[in-house]
Amino acid sequence: MPEMMELANLVYPKKYSLLDYLPIDSELFVDDFPRIMDAQKQLQTDESNWLVDKVEQQQLFSTEKLGNDATQIIRADKHAQIFFALFQKGMGQLRFSQINNLVTRNMQQFFGQLPILKTEIKRWLAQKQTVVIMVNGQERMEKNK
Repeated sequence: MPEMMELANLVYPKKYSLLDYLPIDSELFVDDFPRIMDAQKQLQTDESNWLVDKVEQQQLFSTEKLGNDATQIIRADKHAQIFFALFQKGMGQLRFSQINNLVTRNMQQFFGQLPILKTEIKRWLAQKQTVVIMVNGQERMEKNK
């Protein structure tokens, strides 16, 4: 059976990704794109080495390509996309229609200091920042209103 998988490119010339199976109105969230690109480079290197080995052993054709290019797939994808990254630099040559700065605070930072938290929230709202407080359930939300 593994020998049959090596010939899949001849039978199925078009490559598919998981994004092809998402409904058209879905959103794609990409976290740490530079890390995805690094992993892709390593995967391509490993794949190339493996292919060279197989071609030398005359087990594969030299024109075969096994993996998909994540960067091309994401660029060609038509879904709404949201990227999260620590730094904008290193995002490749992607073009963004809008860039937002996201600042987060851990609640542990305010443990036992509820008055300081309330003061900070007022300050953020005065600066016209969007404040989102996440809780782990409806009961906790009602309790903290």
